[in-house]
Amino acid sequence: MNVSMLMGALRATLDLSPARLLLLSDGLVEARKPSGELFGFDRVHNLSNQSAFYIADAAKARGQEGDITVLTVRCLEKPPAA
Repeated sequence: MNVSMLMGALRATLDLSPARLLLLSDGLVEARKPSGELFGFDRVHNLSNQSAFYIADAAKARGQEGDITVLTVRCLEKPPAA
């Protein structure tokens, strides 16, 4: 992974062939039941093979105080060499 700063924005280069990258906001893991139990990283890990929509819905069902953002990036095959 190569991470650098470019004009004040974070730029990252990843080799994702074939792979899946799950990006999420802190509101996902911080979603909590009325009893105070957090959604947590373990639940995110256990659901990580599901769609982003499914993961966000599961967290929202527990309770939502902040933003919940989930993005799945998939690379299905490696592009041909240039």
